[in-house]
Amino acid sequence: MDSKHLRSFLHIAELGNLSQAASRLNLSQPALSRQLKALEDAAGTRLLHRTGRGVQLTDAGEILATRARHIIDELEQLSSELVGLQEEVRGSLCIGFPPAAGSRFAGPVIEAFHRQFPKVKLRVVQLLSGALERALLEGRIDIGILYSGALSANLHTELLWEESMQLITPATGMAINQQYPAVLKPDITLKTALSLPQILPNRPHGLRAMLEREAFRHNLNLNTVIEAESMQIQIELVRRGLGYTVMPEGVNLPEDIRSLAIKQPGVQQPGLQRQCLLAWSKDQALSNAGKAMQHILQQHISSQP
Repeated sequence: MDSKHLRSFLHIAELGNLSQAASRLNLSQPALSRQLKALEDAAGTRLLHRTGRGVQLTDAGEILATRARHIIDELEQLSSELVGLQEEVRGSLCIGFPPAAGSRFAGPVIEAFHRQFPKVKLRVVQLLSGALERALLEGRIDIGILYSGALSANLHTELLWEESMQLITPATGMAINQQYPAVLKPDITLKTALSLPQILPNRPHGLRAMLEREAFRHNLNLNTVIEAESMQIQIELVRRGLGYTVMPEGVNLPEDIRSLAIKQPGVQQPGLQRQCLLAWSKDQALSNAGKAMQHILQQHISSQP
């Protein structure tokens, strides 16, 4: 069986739709269908059932998908080890940051990388996490930082750090704070924070998905009054008293913006945390430049107080 065909099959299995998988892989649908036919011929059995809404795995397809993931992981590890035998780090690398992580880490990380590996042609992009995940899967970005959640099984991920989330509120004297007096305290419970009018990014942003899951767990409907894709715009709209938002601790805020710790009642632990992950596509082995960036990111994170 061709490893390229196995990788394509895993994308079909994840999306349940041939046209969407073809678009992600930058293939025509007939070309993807030919790959699937070759894989079914090699397997000697049907791997998919076509339905009115897409495709479903047959029993044989389920078995192949499970085994194929292990095979691709092994091939990726082997390729990485062979690439790692090269002494000099060169070539090109595109790294993607989501806005919050980019504002905190991109500067020092990129400076350290460029000084140490000047022969690497480096490109840095900033995207919201949903768009960043798609770019990784489509091969437009080599490596990126994502937040934990319902991520594609076609991504390899590694934990970088965990961060506590905080409620961002307008200045104390604003009318919206008087309408919601709970935010005048030094901290707030997660349930109370989730009940406030929120200014949040659109789906499928990881933060939006996390807050919706938490709201469901607390039997609440998340009250998103404005959707804004820019972190700076979210902060400006909060400053104007149009709502609240949630951001990680450590984000630089204007003086007329307040932040409240989100707490669990009766315990010292933070009320809301998320994991930040380094991610790259399983369709491509991590290059020497990617491994170097991975190492510098880990060094920078471990040096933080």
